[in-house]
Amino acid sequence: MNINIIELELPKTEFSVATLQDKYKNGLLKDHLDAVQYIQQYYHESKNGMYYYYDVETDDFEFKTKDNFKAEVLDKVSNCKILCKQIKENNKIYRIVSDIFKPRYYKIGEKYYINACKGFLHKKYKPYDNYSDEIKEKVDLYISFLKEIMCNNDDEMLDAYLKYYAQLARGKKTQVIIYRKSGEGWGKSTETDFIREFVFGKEICLISNTEPIMTPNNKILLGKLLVIFEELPTFSKAQWSGVSAKLKTMTTETETMYADKYEKSISAENISNFQINTNVDSIQNSNGRRYIILDLNPSHIEDFDYFDNIRGKCFNMAVGEAFFSYLMTKINDEQVEKFKGQHHFPDTSNKRLTIANLLHSSYKFLKERHLLTNTPIEKIPPSEMFLEYKLFCISEQYSSCGRNDFYKKLETIGIYSSGSNGKWYYNVDMTTLKSIAKKHKWICEYDEYEEEDYNEKENKEEVIDYKALYEALLQQNKNKDEKDYKALFEKLQQENDELQNKNKKLKRKLKKLSEKEEEEGKGEANIIEIDNRNAIFGFDKKKEDESTHNPFNCNRKKK
Repeated sequence: MNINIIELELPKTEFSVATLQDKYKNGLLKDHLDAVQYIQQYYHESKNGMYYYYDVETDDFEFKTKDNFKAEVLDKVSNCKILCKQIKENNKIYRIVSDIFKPRYYKIGEKYYINACKGFLHKKYKPYDNYSDEIKEKVDLYISFLKEIMCNNDDEMLDAYLKYYAQLARGKKTQVIIYRKSGEGWGKSTETDFIREFVFGKEICLISNTEPIMTPNNKILLGKLLVIFEELPTFSKAQWSGVSAKLKTMTTETETMYADKYEKSISAENISNFQINTNVDSIQNSNGRRYIILDLNPSHIEDFDYFDNIRGKCFNMAVGEAFFSYLMTKINDEQVEKFKGQHHFPDTSNKRLTIANLLHSSYKFLKERHLLTNTPIEKIPPSEMFLEYKLFCISEQYSSCGRNDFYKKLETIGIYSSGSNGKWYYNVDMTTLKSIAKKHKWICEYDEYEEEDYNEKENKEEVIDYKALYEALLQQNKNKDEKDYKALFEKLQQENDELQNKNKKLKRKLKKLSEKEEEEGKGEANIIEIDNRNAIFGFDKKKEDESTHNPFNCNRKKK
């Protein structure tokens, strides 16, 4: 559909009360229409009854109440009733919009608009190849900085990062939050200062504090393409609950309610993308896919010569325009359309570490007690599985969930109990566990797997050479039937192998607990009495005693 946008002209001189009074007294048009038209160049009534005053000096629209309008305009003429009548009859109602590509002040048909977004700094630029070699070398210098410091020399990350900025250069919402956490002197502000001042422009980029995400007063974000939160504090859990919900909404929603002190809220397009620069762990639950946690390279910490060289050569309008052109002409529209930040940014080491640290305790139990120890889950009743989980949380000092929540957490990742005749068990082999861990990104580079022959040296003395024993017994009992002995030893060997496997699992679990108890200096005094566990966990003792798989059941029969 062809939309005919007519750009309206904004005044070039400041509003003057003297000019207003002169037009009111000496205007050529009847009914003071000269004065009415003069007022309407500066004061624009919106749909919610507020006024937006155009300030020529700042090139911005300021909010005015009806009382402000009366004091600044109507009270300055001798008979405001006549003027009020004319304004009501001739007034135009304006809608506030936020569109990076439309004029500041325009009409479509009989509808009038005020655009809160001032648009890109570089409205005109050449194809990148047409810039001089000197300028392109400086652009390459800045890109090499992005690769080395922000992308940790990862080519795949750099490719995704440049496509992310190419989306911003086209005014798109990326639906991801760039998160840079490091100490001082790593180069965070070197990146954002260049982008804000010389690439996109200060008019559509904002460095903000926490007010827009901790209070309803978020109108400062209206019309901003890029918002950088500098040095967010460490939030409490209660604070983070509200902040997280608001960040999610602002990151993903295309329309938002904007408000400020003493102003009625308005609904307008949300074009904002967000980045966070911080020296502390300011955000919780940053394991979500919308957070892109960069691996900043520490190779130039407080290397003032390195950063001064980049600022000296790159921080100017010529290089900023060329970099903007690079994003628009060297990265084509098809590449930008196909790029989805939540899926195409590669996982970073910091992201994997964050996911591992923020795992729910039920998943940490599966990871640390089974996955990392190469211990499959074999015929464990649900109640026993939950007991092991509770003991794990106690020993590791993790917060635990209730029984039903624990079972639900397992079902969420595809682990179900199965059985018949009223007896249910969990059975999960190592292949399945590893597949779950890979899918949900449980593993980080600091995790250590135990080899399958974990207790090989410890149990070496228990290994029996059945062949040698068999031959020795044959010599002692030459008159016995060789087939009988062979069948007997094959059966004994099979039974012993089964017991060895069970003992190996039990020793691993017991060793983990005993090591933890020794570290805390508790010793045997801290052993949990299983006979009292139904009082602690609410178990049915009769059902518990049906299983011989509980390594903590001191009263089970020994084989």
